[in-house]
Amino acid sequence: MPDVTLEPDVSGPRDDRDGLLVRTPFDGAFLTALKASIPVPDRIWVMDLGAWWVAAAHRDLVIQLCLQAFGSVLCYGGAREPDVWIDRDGVVRQERLL
Repeated sequence: MPDVTLEPDVSGPRDDRDGLLVRTPFDGAFLTALKASIPVPDRIWVMDLGAWWVAAAHRDLVIQLCLQAFGSVLCYGGAREPDVWIDRDGVVRQERLL
């Protein structure tokens, strides 16, 4: 499994808002940037899943934060969309990875 992933179409733990799960290794700079960039109502640490839930409206920002901190991110596409692997050089590959 890749180190940094975004999983779409995840209902929020506080309400039924659409969001995504963000899984990354621990990185203090990433955590600081995430907390500074995304308002508290739009993010929550989900301890049982070891991931951040972030409101779907922040998807592009989360991708940028992941690229800055980790260099690449795998964005799962869901049932009908291809998975997309993005690296900080702008290379995007679309494929069904799993």
